[in-house]
Amino acid sequence: SAPTTISFDNFAGAYTITQHLVKQGYGHIAHITGPLDWWESRERKRGWMRALMDAGLPAPESAVVSGDWSAASGAAALETLLFQYPEMDAVFAANDQTALGVLSAATAKGIRVPYSLGVAGYDNISEAEYFSPPLTTIHQDFNLLGELAVHKLMAMNNPENEDPSLSANTIILPTTLKVRSSTQRG
Repeated sequence: SAPTTISFDNFAGAYTITQHLVKQGYGHIAHITGPLDWWESRERKRGWMRALMDAGLPAPESAVVSGDWSAASGAAALETLLFQYPEMDAVFAANDQTALGVLSAATAKGIRVPYSLGVAGYDNISEAEYFSPPLTTIHQDFNLLGELAVHKLMAMNNPENEDPSLSANTIILPTTLKVRSSTQRG
């Protein structure tokens, strides 16, 4: 039988958080990607780009910098973006660690988050709500993922008890937007 994949909807998560930035009034939203050999990174970039296109906002090449999931890469990417995309008023980082680097570098430069720069991450790591300011991010329910994986394994061993909701070979799970002060100007 075909291999089974259970994953989160990275495209929809990125679309949702970018759309949130648009609704907050940010008009030049940059993106710091994860490593682009990761499918998740490419999907998050695609979601960011589609949300901007749908809102009629620019998504120039200069608005994108590659990171490696680390805080250090977020700090370095902010430097690059300030130089090559000076009109930037928000950043969506592909994960929370990268966003932490952005927040730290912004603070060091006296850039006020969220007023001068909105900052959003992805993953909702346990520390995200303790960042300064607390980070808007995307939550993925890994407990649900684990539960589904176990049920799927059990169903594979007992085909006659197959749960129809688990019959697909690809199961895509929804994500949740967690809005915190790093993007709230109001």
